[in-house]
Order: sequence, then C-alpha cells, then structure tokens
Amino acid sequence: MIEFNEWIRMALLYAHLLLCVLAMSQVFETDLKIALGKISITALSKKSVRVGVLLFAMWLSGLGVIYMDTGFNILVMAEDSKLQLKILCVTLLSLNSLMLHWYSLPTVKRQDTKVTRRRTRKPLSTVKSAIIIYIAALSLSNWMLAAFIGVAEPLANLGFMALFKIYLVVQVLVFIVSMIAFPYLNKRLMLMKSEYDAAQPDFASEFAKAGFVERRKPAYSVIQLGGSAPTPKNRRR
Repeated sequence: MIEFNEWIRMALLYAHLLLCVLAMSQVFETDLKIALGKISITALSKKSVRVGVLLFAMWLSGLGVIYMDTGFNILVMAEDSKLQLKILCVTLLSLNSLMLHWYSLPTVKRQDTKVTRRRTRKPLSTVKSAIIIYIAALSLSNWMLAAFIGVAEPLANLGFMALFKIYLVVQVLVFIVSMIAFPYLNKRLMLMKSEYDAAQPDFASEFAKAGFVERRKPAYSVIQLGGSAPTPKNRRR
C-alpha cells in the first residue's frame, strides 16, 4: 500500500516536472523567436517574467522533494553528487535569470537623456552585446543541463568533481558556440533595440503634453551695473 508521504512526494515531483516542461518551452520558444527576429523587447520582458515565476515555483517544489528525501541533512546531501550538481546548476540558472533582468534587458532599453530634454538612441558596444548574448546562451544551456541531470540516473555513480568538470566543459563549449554565432545574433539584437527605440515617444513631446515649456535664455541681461538695460541698435527712437 502506498503511504501518504509517498503520494505527497509523487505530487511534488509531478508538479516539478510540469513546471520544468512549461519553463523550458518558454525558453526554447523565446530563443527561437530571437534567432528568427520575430520578437520585440517588450514581449521578451514579459516572457522573462513568466519564466522567472515558473523558476520560483520549481524551487519550491524541488526543495519539497529534497526535504522529503534528505530532511535537509547536510551529510546525506553530501553523499549524493547528482543532487549537488543539480542544486549548483539551478542556482547558477537563477543567478543567470537575475542577470537577465538586472543587466541584459535594462542595457538594451537604456537611452540617453540629454539636458535639452531630448531622448537619443544609445547604441550597444560590442562587449555589451557579447555579454548579453552569452547570458542568453548560458540560460538555455543551464535549463537543458538541469533537465538532463534530473533524468540521468547513472550520473549518481560519478563523484561531484567529475560531474563538475563535465559541467565546466559544457560551459566552455557554450561560450565557443555563442561567440561563433555572435555576428548573426548581434545583428538580431541591434535590430530589436532599434525597433524598441523607434517605438519610444519623444522626450520633448512628453514634456509638452505635461504642460512644461522649456525656458530660453534672453538675448541680453536686464540687470546691469548701472541699473539700466542696454538699448538695441536696431531699436527705433
């Protein structure tokens, strides 16, 4: 007879699996649309929020399963190299998601605000573009690795250092592939940014609608040492 705790564990594990499938489908769909140039920055921001919510829910369900298996006993968890690698992979995946929200998207959206109250486009440098593209590549690779680790039972027979070395090799390969594809992906990124910039309202028009009028400097000062204003040369007497 199946005990109640086992039913709870199966429910948590099933929920964790469904959340993983939903999140990975969002990631794959987004990356495919980026490669094809069929997604905007605004839509990308909404997708990233959805994936972030799914990732948070995965943390809750995953920690629930780990608690039922180990009770969060450090000694028990230290004996499971596969569990350690999965925790490491999901932790880095979470940090990668934060980088996407705190660096990648704000960098693409950033514009220059001048003293003249005009909004100008701010192009991305090659270094920033490479960082953004590599962050996206890391996100996809870590999602795939996390899913693979979850179903690959033979990995439990390997030690943590062996698994970690394999993980590092995969990350190096991801970096090489992302840099090879950089020229193509950079064009897509620049196109997305230009479309986003073109869709933004003019900064000066926003001030005009709000009722603000830019003050202009007078042609001459009315405050003089002698207490009188100079008479313009073309003034009629």
